[in-house]
Amino acid sequence: MAAGGAAVAETFSKPPRPSGSADLERWKRALAGARLYAITRLRTYRAAGRFPRNHRIFGHTPTFIDPSGTPCAVGYLMQRSGGERLARQIADTDNHVYIDRIKDGPALDWIVFSGLTQQECARIQPSYNWEHRPKPEPELEQVARLQLHFETVVAELLDTTDVSLTEAVRVIEPRIARGASIDRVAR
Repeated sequence: MAAGGAAVAETFSKPPRPSGSADLERWKRALAGARLYAITRLRTYRAAGRFPRNHRIFGHTPTFIDPSGTPCAVGYLMQRSGGERLARQIADTDNHVYIDRIKDGPALDWIVFSGLTQQECARIQPSYNWEHRPKPEPELEQVARLQLHFETVVAELLDTTDVSLTEAVRVIEPRIARGASIDRVAR
């Protein structure tokens, strides 16, 4: 009797493993919901027209959160999904981070569970690949340029949802196998 009880206790104490395609479908649905939240929030961010200002480095260098507290688009998505502390930590440690250069750590973890791919998050971050130092851009022109950028990105995100979710599940699958909780999916 004691051996049977130990087996039952051991069964319940182990983290659940993916049960195959049904479990991965559940993860895909959760990531699809997070993705929809992110796209909706990106639309809100675009419409508000409040974008961070980089007052320290000349040119188009990313700023995760500017001195007045205005986040970049990815920072905004992170904040709105419950990652306020993480967004602040990124701003404090590497405020001019390029999303496509993140290799590990909490920021990559957030991306993995966001319903977006890292490439999509990098695409959300406006292009900063300048070969020359641009002339300062008037604020209204900059806002219009960024709003157009985010409008284009939202359309791309909607068009690539199925492919992106398949990729997101592929990337997250090893974490699922190690016992990742579906509760980590961004909301």
